[in-house]
Amino acid sequence: SSAASDVYNRQVILNFLFCYFARIDILASPEGGAKTLFLRSLAGIGALLTYFTSIYLLPTSVVSAILKLNPLLTSLFSLLILKEEVSQIEVWGMVIGFGGVILIIFNPTKGDFNWEKYRSQLITFCVPLLSACLQSTAAVLIRALGQTFHYIMSPLYLGLSSTMFSFPAVLAYLSYYGTMAKYDTTVWVLLILIGIFGWLGQVFGSIALQLEKAGRVQAINFD
Repeated sequence: SSAASDVYNRQVILNFLFCYFARIDILASPEGGAKTLFLRSLAGIGALLTYFTSIYLLPTSVVSAILKLNPLLTSLFSLLILKEEVSQIEVWGMVIGFGGVILIIFNPTKGDFNWEKYRSQLITFCVPLLSACLQSTAAVLIRALGQTFHYIMSPLYLGLSSTMFSFPAVLAYLSYYGTMAKYDTTVWVLLILIGIFGWLGQVFGSIALQLEKAGRVQAINFD
């Protein structure tokens, strides 16, 4: 919890510094834009929480395979919500991708394949699937705003919202363990780098979603 809070705090600082030097009015937003950005932030936070939960519950290979459904879900949500057209090639790509995920997860050629085992874990498989759905929702919400807002606003809202949620988590951690986790210099450097590169990923991701269809952007992200 403390590590996540530290990363988010650094991203918030980077956002405010960018807005200050670029002279961006962080209070200016299109009609309904603040609400949409807040919903995008909730979807992003939920996606991250369910992702870490799924890593704890399932093998990383299975989680990664399920998350490959993200481009498919994003294209589907874009079609239903934004009315963005989906080409035949994209449709076939989604079908093949979905089939590949099914084969990876439910591979009947494995010697230890057991339908009852997977049936009992069906709810567990829903956790990374929920993460993929939330990631897709976040991408579609950014795409819905288009270029009506500055691209820095998306990571700014996400950082602020994440900090608000991580702060109670840090307090809960303190109340349970009585002290904060102590990290050496290497860990602190890694946390700072995670914050910086994570912020850059969010900035360029927002730019990409302003310029291109959400399904295509996510297809490249999860390639």
